[in-house]
Amino acid sequence: MATSRPVSGLAWLARRPALPLCTTAFSYGLVGAVYWAFAAEAVSDHAGTSSAVTAPLFWTLIGLAGTVGVLTGPVIDRFGLRRVHRGLFAGLAAAAALLTATHFSGISLPAALLSALLYGPCFMAGSGLLAVWSYRVFPDRPTPGFTATVLALGLGTITGRRCSAGSPTARASPRPSPPPPSRRR
Repeated sequence: MATSRPVSGLAWLARRPALPLCTTAFSYGLVGAVYWAFAAEAVSDHAGTSSAVTAPLFWTLIGLAGTVGVLTGPVIDRFGLRRVHRGLFAGLAAAAALLTATHFSGISLPAALLSALLYGPCFMAGSGLLAVWSYRVFPDRPTPGFTATVLALGLGTITGRRCSAGSPTARASPRPSPPPPSRRR
């Protein structure tokens, strides 16, 4: 009877299915960071309404629509991980396209709100999809496997935020000015 040797260090992470999982997690983080960075500004500045009303409505729609994400497991069971993954990426792409159109073309508030309704469930279901996929890739190490997945997501988020920070839109967004330096001696 052959016994398997325990894998030491991070060698357990070096398995072929981990690469698409971590790449997807990185992509979700990247897209999410860019979307979150510009969403409120795009909606408030270009929808023709007050940000005191529009931005809270936008965030509320994302959150409420996101509750649909609790159905991720059963949807994956029914349609398969690959099909659900494709559908989620298509939904995120459509939400981002609508937000971009709202921001740069001044398209109506309903388009921005439709973006929120698409983004919420796709974002939340994407998180669920990553958890299910991680467990399938790392059934022998579910906790460190999901930790590696979340690390890839975080790296994508950091990258997306750093990329979006250099854009003209991010530079033009209102930020409080630092206080002037003190002249006291």
